[in-house]
Amino acid sequence: MISIIIPTLNEARTLPLALQSIRAQGLPDIEVVVVDSSSNDGTREISLEFGAKLLDYPGKPLGARRHGLMSSSGEFVLLMDADQVLQPGSLSKALEAIEDRDMIVLEERSYRTENWVQRSLDNQKRFMHQRAMRANGMGLHIYPRFFRRAVLVDAYSLIPEELLPQVFVFDDSLLYSKLRTISSRVGMIPDAMLHIEEKNAFQLIRHSLRLGRSAKAMKTAVARSSFHQTKSPFEMFMDATRHRYLLMSLLKELSFQFGYRFG
Repeated sequence: MISIIIPTLNEARTLPLALQSIRAQGLPDIEVVVVDSSSNDGTREISLEFGAKLLDYPGKPLGARRHGLMSSSGEFVLLMDADQVLQPGSLSKALEAIEDRDMIVLEERSYRTENWVQRSLDNQKRFMHQRAMRANGMGLHIYPRFFRRAVLVDAYSLIPEELLPQVFVFDDSLLYSKLRTISSRVGMIPDAMLHIEEKNAFQLIRHSLRLGRSAKAMKTAVARSSFHQTKSPFEMFMDATRHRYLLMSLLKELSFQFGYRFG
């Protein structure tokens, strides 16, 4: 069985697309666990309509994913977000790829590229995943999402219990910092997942401000330093320029820093 864990908080706009993409995988033995933090927009009803197991959790995504994990039973686990859409056949490919691995990165692109913000986000994703693919799935800000259950459970056991309900921003990097102490057997499959991006620059700035405020409130910005930066800021600036996502990257970073410092 594959258990798919999805934390939610008012995700009615995107959750149907995520759940439809799971259903379209065509695999018979899939368990979907939606872990909800008091949504009031129809998220809970949508989850039940699709046959998902619905759990309540008052905290942030890091703890919500663990709560879903411990209430699931799959030998393999996919940590998915409500604004992500699986490409056809992705889970079958992940099952094949994990035969000699413990965790798998799913290459992600943008769901739509209708304006410069979405195209820039897509350019960034394409570049970062291509670089990670050349390094056998290892890359800056590129993290696994498909796991052997035992490895994921062991990684969560290394995270202090008091952090679990608090961590929203950088939850994936914090989890991976524990995973990599357990195993380095990471694989990657291409063309696996799509992400529903912000629609415009205003939404991008608002989201980045929220991340910055969350990082300050939860004091998890330290998670950023838990990874070795393989490139200097100048090199990352040149990458953004060369691959046409510089303005978007600057907007995200400046908004995050403003939210962190003044939020």
